[in-house]
Amino acid sequence: MAAQDQDIKNAANTAKGAVNTAQTVKTAVKTVKLATTAAKAGAGPAGWLMLAAQFAPQISQLADRLKKIAAGIGAYLFYLLLKLALKIAGLLTGLAFGAVSGLPLLAVPVAGPFLYAGWTAYWGFRGWVDPLGTMHLATHPWEIFNKPLSWGKNAFNTVTGGPIEVGGGILNAGAGVVSAVGNAIAGVVTAAWNFGAGLAGGAFGVMSAGLNFVVGGLTIAGVPAGLVMIPVIGAPVAIVYFGWQAMTNTNVAFSSNQQDAVIGGTGDNEIYTISKTASDGHFENGELPQELTYTIKLTAKAELNNISAIDKIEVRRKDGISFTVNRDTNNNLIDPLCGGPPQLITAGSDWTCQFTIALDQLNNFKDSVITNTVTITAGRQGSAPVTDGAFSVTTVGKPPIGCPNGWPTDHGYISGGPEGSDIHKIESSQGWPAIDIAATGMTYTTFAGRVKTVVNDSWGGGFGTYVTIEADCDGKRFEALWSHMALDSIDPAIKVGAEVGVHQLIGEVDDTGESEGNHVHYAFNGLEMKEPYIPQNPKSDNCTSKETCDVEW
Repeated sequence: MAAQDQDIKNAANTAKGAVNTAQTVKTAVKTVKLATTAAKAGAGPAGWLMLAAQFAPQISQLADRLKKIAAGIGAYLFYLLLKLALKIAGLLTGLAFGAVSGLPLLAVPVAGPFLYAGWTAYWGFRGWVDPLGTMHLATHPWEIFNKPLSWGKNAFNTVTGGPIEVGGGILNAGAGVVSAVGNAIAGVVTAAWNFGAGLAGGAFGVMSAGLNFVVGGLTIAGVPAGLVMIPVIGAPVAIVYFGWQAMTNTNVAFSSNQQDAVIGGTGDNEIYTISKTASDGHFENGELPQELTYTIKLTAKAELNNISAIDKIEVRRKDGISFTVNRDTNNNLIDPLCGGPPQLITAGSDWTCQFTIALDQLNNFKDSVITNTVTITAGRQGSAPVTDGAFSVTTVGKPPIGCPNGWPTDHGYISGGPEGSDIHKIESSQGWPAIDIAATGMTYTTFAGRVKTVVNDSWGGGFGTYVTIEADCDGKRFEALWSHMALDSIDPAIKVGAEVGVHQLIGEVDDTGESEGNHVHYAFNGLEMKEPYIPQNPKSDNCTSKETCDVEW
């Protein structure tokens, strides 16, 4: 039998070889025909027609195949569009589900917005990854309680990209207990969900604000911009991380201390007016020595009590040296002013103080800017005290008016250095080193220059209401930025193209944009954020609080 089987196999192979040989001969004949036709084509149009006739079947087959390929590609593209539409629908469903179901998180003190943002972002991501599952869960939210293991398994699969199977007698038994409890409260949850869904319209507005925490980078709170993807690795991790960030950065985020006083800064408020004038606005170097007389006038609009006055004279020289003048020509201390203001001024009455300082040594005052600032705090019976101020500027010779000098606020402290937060690090790497100055009141120019940008907006790309001013400092062109000012507070004189002087009012310190707590985000482009362009360097560039920066005025 074996021999017969072998013979059969040999015969089959011989037949197969004959068939292959015949096919080869057929192909060769066809090739010869085509070659002959091609040769004849050289004879003229008739030859080309003969050649076309030979290729017509192949061309027809190729056209049919191209049609099928085109149809396949079209169908695949249509499939991709449908898939994209489904994912977008899942994303929107997930965001809506997260926005409504996460509303209770907003009740958590301090960390609430961060927890809410993490929860909402997680459900948006889950909707993108698993749109059908998310849509099902959004319309059957009670399954979170009566099918916890199934929901948990799907959540794990979403954030890990791989399947996990939960089994075992203990787990199954536990699942039965939990499911029984879940079924008992499913009706309550369903009713609560239906009520919450009715609030969806308002929730979307809250959701937008919450997502701004994620997308905007949480500038002042120190939360890195890249952490918008943290919720992707799981809602529990996101909630724990954002909550931890919120707690550990509270001192930085809410950078200004609470104060009882109402801060003005314009020199004119509802209960009094304060003015300060200097006897001269400019001296040439060759005119020294000279005397400079200051006059301060406080006019009460209402009866004032508990009045205090602080006066400060700063001299900033072209060589970068700064100092203060503490005594007048009679060797009396300038502060307190004229021995101190009276404790009571009746409505309509004035208090005037006048003193003189000596510009006695050319070496001390050559090419300098002399800024005198007075700050008054006063109140009326039963009301919070109001703090306001006024200033005057006198220049000597050719001062460094094109270079930044002094602070942009009359009082405050540095709450963040140029390398303090991740946002500051990014800005420094892009040529915009910045410091955060926690303050209240008004902010002023620190050099003479030209206004380049004015934005009056509550968001302003994260900077809120802001202004940029450009100038030349020792032959170097630079820009400076003042941001997070109050909406509609920019002084009318600050407009694009306007020339501004030293210590000119810009606007009111606030927290518009991506900011929490009143402060000025003060930045340079083209200069280093350090002495002599600011009066004092922070203790370290990466400081993140009043204590670690250790600069206050």
